[in-house]
Amino acid sequence: QPRPHPLCVGGRRRRPTVACSFPSRTTAHCGEVYLTLPYSPRARLEGPPECPPRLPCGRSLCGHCKELAPKWAEAAAKSKKLDTPVPLAKLDADAHGDLAGRFGVSGYPTLKLFRNGVAEDYSGGREADQIVAALQKIASFVPPSQIKSDDDLAAALKASAGKPLVLGLFRQPVKASSAYKAFDKLAYETAGQQVAYAWSGSYSAPPVMPLINGKKPPVPGLLLLDSSGAAKFALAVPRKKEEFTPEWIAEWLSAHDVDVKYEEAPPPEEPEPGHGGDGEYPYGDD
Repeated sequence: QPRPHPLCVGGRRRRPTVACSFPSRTTAHCGEVYLTLPYSPRARLEGPPECPPRLPCGRSLCGHCKELAPKWAEAAAKSKKLDTPVPLAKLDADAHGDLAGRFGVSGYPTLKLFRNGVAEDYSGGREADQIVAALQKIASFVPPSQIKSDDDLAAALKASAGKPLVLGLFRQPVKASSAYKAFDKLAYETAGQQVAYAWSGSYSAPPVMPLINGKKPPVPGLLLLDSSGAAKFALAVPRKKEEFTPEWIAEWLSAHDVDVKYEEAPPPEEPEPGHGGDGEYPYGDD
């Protein structure tokens, strides 16, 4: 049965999705899903009407697309068997250029990851097993919990199981801020390590704001709490917000004896430019 499309901007689904753009005249392999268009909040992910024995790579596909297509199909089939299945979708970016442009697709193939309705570049490996491994990490990641009350903070401390807790203090709109994005990225990249994360925020002062040395902490900023909930150290977001990076936060934590290992993910591969126009690759085998 058709199911609500996790790519919908207005949807409520929380399950992450990975989408890939290909040029036109491709056929979905078993395990993949079609993106039914025109794109709207009622768009659907549907299974293909037929399951061809392979994904054909005709002259309309660029070299990188030909290489990725069967791996994408294999990963799509395997991802359905994960404990938390992650849908892989495919978009005909030639036929639907407006939607491709909306998400910054300028060449093929482009891979986009959608978490909580927000698109980001997929930067993992492109072999089938590497894609599936990345999906497993994505599916198992528990985002930092929102703290709205003292009871919420007590629950987060209990869930941290004795690990130090990094409490982010932000102003609304929280998830649009570059400081929160750096905080969230560090939480994702260090998932499973000996540190836990939570955040609190409002349009004025965050509703939960533990004191540090008897004083209010910096907002926006971070607090490092011990297992009892006592604030030990604070980190203010600098005036130059571009300096507030996951690496900088990780260094701050390491300086206070929190064992975190953060490695910047490699930049995503440059896709081949779209073809058929000036300065773009023409249709062909390469």
